[in-house]
Amino acid sequence: MLELKGMNVGLHDKDYQQVAAYAGSKGIRWALLTDGRVWVVIDEHMQGPYSERIVLKLELVQNAAGVFASDLAAVLDAASWTSGMFETRLSDVQQAQQKRRDEAQIHSEKRPIVEDVQSEYDISSFEKAAAAAVRMRLITEAERDVLLGAVQS
Repeated sequence: MLELKGMNVGLHDKDYQQVAAYAGSKGIRWALLTDGRVWVVIDEHMQGPYSERIVLKLELVQNAAGVFASDLAAVLDAASWTSGMFETRLSDVQQAQQKRRDEAQIHSEKRPIVEDVQSEYDISSFEKAAAAAVRMRLITEAERDVLLGAVQS
């Protein structure tokens, strides 16, 4: 079930209710709702208010258009729908989103720590400062790897 609203009009509770109720009345589990910029996947088998049945939300933002396109393509992949693999693809996208949120949090919280170490100890490179921060137990090795992955890419 796919409900299209006007481009960038915003999605509201009544929109969620409308698409979920229609899907439910037709015995359809999955409903997609979009205004073109925001895409929402709703699981009609879940209990509770319609807004709490959202299992995935994708939002087109300028600095992450490629990520949005990739996630949306995975969700809309016809082969996944016809082969019964939609839930697996949905889970993959959810996990990828969580990984990106976790990495963004590491960058937000730990990058300044490494930069402080680099500045305080006059360390020539961010990579060396990250290694020092690990030895000082200010960041973990996993956090270092996330930070350096962004530096190297």
